[in-house]
Amino acid sequence: MIRSVAVRLLGWSSITFFVATAFTPFASYLDRSAAIVSRLEPSDAIVVPGAGGASSAGILSTTSAVRTLHAIALYRRGLAPLVVFCGSRDEATARVRLARDRGVPPEAILPAIGAHTTREEAQLVADLVRPRDVRTILLVAHSFDLVRAQSLFRRVGFRVGPAPTDELVPPPGSPEQRLILMRSVLEESAARLFYLLAGYL
Repeated sequence: MIRSVAVRLLGWSSITFFVATAFTPFASYLDRSAAIVSRLEPSDAIVVPGAGGASSAGILSTTSAVRTLHAIALYRRGLAPLVVFCGSRDEATARVRLARDRGVPPEAILPAIGAHTTREEAQLVADLVRPRDVRTILLVAHSFDLVRAQSLFRRVGFRVGPAPTDELVPPPGSPEQRLILMRSVLEESAARLFYLLAGYL
């Protein structure tokens, strides 16, 4: 009896959560709850964590492309002399290609390939730019991701200026887009919880 009630409650809760996510601004509300104000000031480098990878044909995911374009815009504004692109080999290569196509000179681009987590990315970037005496960075990501990422980059010694991409991404306009956004929110929330429990934050 108790088990049957629990199963029904779980079923109704799942349906309610699905409907609220797909047909209301619930996902957008959760996403905006972590909004971070940009702090764009001249820095030693612009750092772009990996996000969604790229296809074997070199096509960046939407999130990765948005981060890359925002970093390029910040570079062209003269906010830093160096752009560091993280990600898998395919993603980093596609980002470097896009930056060069948009006029960023090769000597101003540094790929950071091989890390599998944001924590590994922070350490990899620190190791790569230490010889260049990079101390201040603009960190490019969506606010919900920046909450965790900026803490990790600070722990390896950087002074971080958040450069959120929120304004470049329109709110989801369809049930499918809202479900995708909710999945991203849940994944990042789980990652944040794991990092807290592991003592990484």
